[in-house]
Amino acid sequence: MKKKIGLAKKGIILLFIFLVSALAFGCSQERTTHQPETMKDEKSFYKELFSAINKEDKQAVSNALKEDIEPNYEMPEYGTLLTAATKVGDPEIIKQIIEKGADVNKADESGQTPLHWGSQKGKTDAVKVLIDAKADINAKNDNGETPLALAKSNNFPEIEKLLKDAGAKE
Repeated sequence: MKKKIGLAKKGIILLFIFLVSALAFGCSQERTTHQPETMKDEKSFYKELFSAINKEDKQAVSNALKEDIEPNYEMPEYGTLLTAATKVGDPEIIKQIIEKGADVNKADESGQTPLHWGSQKGKTDAVKVLIDAKADINAKNDNGETPLALAKSNNFPEIEKLLKDAGAKE
């Protein structure tokens, strides 16, 4: 009789473990099925944020930056959020992205930092903000060019002066 009760207890314990495992597996399956949707939503969110940056839609950018975002998020066609904002040149948007924690020295696939892009495109206000944020003024891209060299080759004397005043080397 004791043997039958012992087997019954073991059976109940095994059944309990099975049910707990099934519930846990079911929950993880539910999370997994939502993951692609979440990733799609995340990509859409950032795509809209990059679009707002390019349109200089300060309100939309400000609202998006209130969310828990990755400040160094990168999209192939735009670069990082900070790079995209620097190419547009809006100092308010650039400051907001930096305040969110963006790396001012994060280089793209060609080694260009946001300061390289600002210097190359003549975005004086963007360059000022990046210098104030302690961007590396002597960083070299994959071609060995510094922001100062790019400002010179693209004929942006005001940016050249800003960079030299900040200590940029020839």
